Amino acid sequence: MRVGRSFHVDSSHVLPGHPKCGVMHGHTYRFDVLVEGPDEAEMVMDFDDIRRHVDAFLEGLDHVHLNDVLPMPTVENLARHVFAGLREKIPGLALIRVWEGDGKFAEFEPRR
Repeated sequence: MRVGRSFHVDSSHVLPGHPKCGVMHGHTYRFDVLVEGPDEAEMVMDFDDIRRHVDAFLEGLDHVHLNDVLPMPTVENLARHVFAGLREKIPGLALIRVWEGDGKFAEFEPRR
């Protein structure tokens, strides 16, 4: 059983060497956070607990220049970064999906 919440931040970034994204620009990112528990769980995790942990972490990504956080702030690297930052705080964290605008996303789900 999985439950999840979505969160939004606005940030800028530059992808050095990329022909189109090599200049500073911004996105509204959506982060989907999925938490996994037993199939028979009556409640995998309270949505407010998820929100509290994720809000605290994403505060460091909202309205910042992401190159100050990650050397190459692609959606792939953002997904790994957020997963690593939440792994210890959210038991059962299963997947982070990062949307860069509409229709473009990356997912990080560690191999088991």
